[in-house]
Amino acid sequence: MKVSNKIKIELDKKFKNENLVKRILRTSLLLFYRVVFKKFTYGHELRLGIPLWLSKGSVKLGDYCYIGPRANVVSELVVGDMVLISSDFRVIGNDHGFNSIGEPMRISESDSKNIITYIENDVWVGEGVTLKQGVRIGRGAIVGVKSFVNKDVPPYAIVAGIPAKIIRYRFTAEEIKAHEDIIYSDLLK
Repeated sequence: MKVSNKIKIELDKKFKNENLVKRILRTSLLLFYRVVFKKFTYGHELRLGIPLWLSKGSVKLGDYCYIGPRANVVSELVVGDMVLISSDFRVIGNDHGFNSIGEPMRISESDSKNIITYIENDVWVGEGVTLKQGVRIGRGAIVGVKSFVNKDVPPYAIVAGIPAKIIRYRFTAEEIKAHEDIIYSDLLK
């Protein structure tokens, strides 16, 4: 689900005043990632920390996202709009096989292919968070600092810990409806 035009206009105003040198550097960096990592796509006004390590699979980032420095993604990742991902973020798992007789794990290919990790719209991922490949972080969720997420996170949940557990929800059901009516208003008509 995409964000409303009203929210996009507000965000565009915020980013319009960016320093020209910063804009040129950011644009150059994004072009570099698109050339080096053929399956790297991104939406409008992406902010990206460096370095960023990408290996297997494709990475698709939505509009108005921020990814902090030292992110490391070893599998396919789809990120929605208006997502904040702090520094030292990881998506890991299933990158080595371990059940091939006569083949060391170091060089063995994993049996699981094309497992996609999803981070939906309006999510905040804290510093040092690790996601197990294939999980889905629901819309509006918050993942606490240094957490390890090995299961799907429901929309608007606040999770933390190793493994991550639900601490509480950001909003009540009525507040979620009000929040979504504003953010996604153009689409709900």
